[in-house]
Amino acid sequence: MKGRAKLAVLMAVVLVFMVFPARGAAHTADEPFVTDLLAGQTIDAGDVRIWNDGANLFVEYVTDGGWCLTETHLQVATTLEGIPQRNGNPVPGQFDYRMEHACISAYTYQIPISWPVGTQLYIAAHAVVADGVGTVTSWDYRIGSVPGVPVYGPVSAYALLGAAEWGESHPAVVAVPHPSWPVPPARVYWISTAEYVEDPVNDSWRWFHEEVATPEGAFVCRVDFSLYGVTSDNAEEVYFNGVLIGSDGEVSGPFVDNQEWATFMLYQTAFIADPPATLSVDFIVRNYAKAGGTPASNPTGLLYKGKISCKIETPPETETAWGDGEVFPGRNWATYFTYIVQ
Repeated sequence: MKGRAKLAVLMAVVLVFMVFPARGAAHTADEPFVTDLLAGQTIDAGDVRIWNDGANLFVEYVTDGGWCLTETHLQVATTLEGIPQRNGNPVPGQFDYRMEHACISAYTYQIPISWPVGTQLYIAAHAVVADGVGTVTSWDYRIGSVPGVPVYGPVSAYALLGAAEWGESHPAVVAVPHPSWPVPPARVYWISTAEYVEDPVNDSWRWFHEEVATPEGAFVCRVDFSLYGVTSDNAEEVYFNGVLIGSDGEVSGPFVDNQEWATFMLYQTAFIADPPATLSVDFIVRNYAKAGGTPASNPTGLLYKGKISCKIETPPETETAWGDGEVFPGRNWATYFTYIVQ
């Protein structure tokens, strides 16, 4: 080859490398262009992988080290100004491509290629990454029969929870116990609508209501009386979040007095998913009629001790992440990188 021909070939090779620099060398899914996905500016949370097949540009986010993707935002432009910015800071919420994810390890955007070969693209690859490890903790709220628990009644006929017949609630008081009643544990009491039953010769019903706000992050909750239990004079129905979970004695209709006040019922529910904002425990207590009964000989009361338990899920810690490259002109640390269309 003559000298001029050799020089022409050498100049052509140099021109190829000028137009298609090494950063934009041909890439495939098996051998992509790769840049780090940096979380919190310095944490290597994975990679951003780029390749094209002549028809489509592929931008893949891949995490490692226990991180996962919860959001991705992608902007591809032919100029830096083509990436949405405010005062030189990128605005991921305005990017053309964006997606929320359920803590996944990889996600790929496929973008049709509309640029000529050799076009330099400016790519902003933003993500929100999580450490992938949430925590689950237990929350317990102690409940027990104490003065001040809201109580409705008494009424002379059985009524459902929330029925108008109950009227307005008022604070329960400590009932004067019958000598045969079980002695309550510390810090709980036999309670009723009055110290002595108001009408000992006739049936009467009382509705006790206790509620607590569900803790933030609770995903399952239950009520548990299995460590101590519930008893009443004479019969009770027990509800959790308005659902009957058990009863002892005949709360409505004909009755047989089996001295249920001496029997502790160990009610417990399974965990319920997606609990409401307020958790409630309710008791409807019936005092059986007693011919010739007196307030001292036919008292009524409710005694209970238990807890409401929830499992609380704390979400994993999150960080903002960017595909590593050049820093935007704004004041934050957001970055972009370039890619040459093949």
